[in-house]
Amino acid sequence: MRPFPGIFPQNTRAAVSLTYDDALDVHVDIAIPDLEAAELCGTFYVPTRMPGTCWQSRADEWKAAAGRGHEIGNHTQYHPCSADWVKPNFRLEAYSMGRIESELVAANRDIAEALGNVSPRSFAYPCSQDFVGPGRESFRPNVGRLFPAARIGDAKRPINDPMTLDFAAIPSIRMDERVSARDAIRIIDETIESAGWAVLMFHGVAGGHQINVSRELHRVICKHIAVNREAIWSDTFLNVAMQLRTATNRPWSGLGAH
Repeated sequence: MRPFPGIFPQNTRAAVSLTYDDALDVHVDIAIPDLEAAELCGTFYVPTRMPGTCWQSRADEWKAAAGRGHEIGNHTQYHPCSADWVKPNFRLEAYSMGRIESELVAANRDIAEALGNVSPRSFAYPCSQDFVGPGRESFRPNVGRLFPAARIGDAKRPINDPMTLDFAAIPSIRMDERVSARDAIRIIDETIESAGWAVLMFHGVAGGHQINVSRELHRVICKHIAVNREAIWSDTFLNVAMQLRTATNRPWSGLGAH
């Protein structure tokens, strides 16, 4: 992709967003301190009613993190997805369009009540799946109407071209045990070279989830972004998406989900 002068702020060439799923204790205890040590902000996608998260038990800490610039995004209420470990009634095949839309709206309301604001939010598809019902009908159109930007799963081309983004399903790169420090640094460097946007998807950091990265790797990523801040604009997923909507003249015309 070709550089597009002025698309990113402060004469930077590229953007990187760090995103974290499922409202884990390690996000509050490890990820956020690592981010803030590098003067970075992350996006945290919370399933607001899913058992086993710390969204409700550590509500004050999440609110404080949001006040420091971290984004709290919508990850539904109950994390429905098509997987064997999900109870049948919460598999996406059991959902209708009406049910998924109601849950998306309700999750936005849950977040607004916890944080005390009703600003637009971004969304991350649970398990990176975008369908409902036995016929697997896509609910991307609903997401595009309810959210200005949404993150989906692993990118076939890891660096996103700002000029061709589908804002209702922006690809991301999963960070897990298979990713080495060299791999992560290469992704960031290729993002700069291609003048694109890399969205990294984390779950556990030093444990906390079946999909994990080590704290050492997490710190390497944060440090490499920080030392290249003249070239990289690192901001929350929503902030980068809204900047790119403005820079490419694609304003959001959705109805909102409040």
